[in-house]
Amino acid sequence: MKQNTAELDIPPVNRAKEISTIRNILQKLINNIPEFGTIINYFGVPGIGKTTLGKMIGNISSVLDVPYTRIDFDPDENPWAEKYETNHDNIIKNMFEGFTECESSNFSNQFRKDNSINLNNFLSILLAYTEKYKPLVMIFDTSEKANEKIIRWIEERIINPLSLTGKCLIIWTGRFPQKWSNFEVRRRTICQPLESLNIESTKQQIRSINPVLTKHGCRIFNLTDGHPLGNKKLIEELISKPTLKDEELLDILFKKVINEYMLEDVEHKLKEACRVLSIVRQFDIIILEDLLSEFVKGFTVDSPFMTTTGKLTKTSLVYWNGERKGYSLEKTVGHILRLHMITHEKDRFIKITEKTLNIYEQRIKIVPENRIIYIGEWLWHYVNLCRYMKYCKKEILEKFEIILQEHYPKKESGFNILLMEQLKNDLSKNIKEFENLLKSQEIFDNLMQIIKKHCKYLEQQ
Repeated sequence: MKQNTAELDIPPVNRAKEISTIRNILQKLINNIPEFGTIINYFGVPGIGKTTLGKMIGNISSVLDVPYTRIDFDPDENPWAEKYETNHDNIIKNMFEGFTECESSNFSNQFRKDNSINLNNFLSILLAYTEKYKPLVMIFDTSEKANEKIIRWIEERIINPLSLTGKCLIIWTGRFPQKWSNFEVRRRTICQPLESLNIESTKQQIRSINPVLTKHGCRIFNLTDGHPLGNKKLIEELISKPTLKDEELLDILFKKVINEYMLEDVEHKLKEACRVLSIVRQFDIIILEDLLSEFVKGFTVDSPFMTTTGKLTKTSLVYWNGERKGYSLEKTVGHILRLHMITHEKDRFIKITEKTLNIYEQRIKIVPENRIIYIGEWLWHYVNLCRYMKYCKKEILEKFEIILQEHYPKKESGFNILLMEQLKNDLSKNIKEFENLLKSQEIFDNLMQIIKKHCKYLEQQ
């Protein structure tokens, strides 16, 4: 598996923060400065740039003359991967070949001639090298493709002994945060989620592929929400067909990025579930039952929705959102699926949003402990409907004022004033979303004025 940096096909994606962290760690290790967190676990959804980042780290290692090796557990990318399960020595041989292919003369001169490599002498070679020369970098990619037995073997036999030296940087990538068994490995691991690119990084990605298309930066970002693979696909399409409309670009994203890549291994019924769940920002088992039994064929009120939730979380596209006290669909996936439904199935989008609005109206009345969260979700869905229905902004504001009067009365004024501050803080996090939905910040300002007015009312003796 050739890994010379001159041969690496590294799509240009700006990961300046991550690259800076890696460079700083390697510089410390080169200068014999101790570094405790030498295992970095990058995780995220398909297409977010984990493999690309791994290749970029290999590139940095070469620039700093630090030997590195890269193991890819995906058999579609690495023909060795299928041999790992039958014989663990294949992992050792693959790693050793990776090190000896590097440009570092010290490593290749010392150990290229060793033909009888096994676990014991492999570790001895690596430990001797780090003691005498420089640190080493090991990159393990696409870990979700590896079985549990292989992961545990690598953890105990390779990662644990080498991480204890403090002279070996280990990069582990996958869809999920890795759950290590070994205590020492756990405490030395830094888990780092990879998120979609911001608008400036998206423009930089476009510029590095085709500078002419930089003028489409905002347009592409608004469609992909900064998903690196999504950006790349749209750039490729616009290069060959520059007159494509947004509706056509959304179809490309939906087919090639969502269906054929991110949801490739997901059964059809769960794909449809994801489409419906893209309309909500948080859900629990009851909301899941209410929405899927009505809007997805194959689900009924008697379906095992706890099992469905488990299957969805295993895709890495659904996660527990502590801030919203519920499950959420991954932000970028939700963004693309929601836009696609709004564009191609507007009536369905409106019906799902109206149903969700009713659910939150009921919860505001009967679930006081999470009422602040439900008010925020109710407002968000109401604002969404404003774009497509005959609701006026005045109606939203009137209903919002009634909710505050009914559920935050004067008789509990002290506690309710604190809750009003929490509500203001929660809504402040949505200011950009409200502004984007209605192309104006006016409604947000009006909501804040209503909260301020209600606080004054509560403060009156």
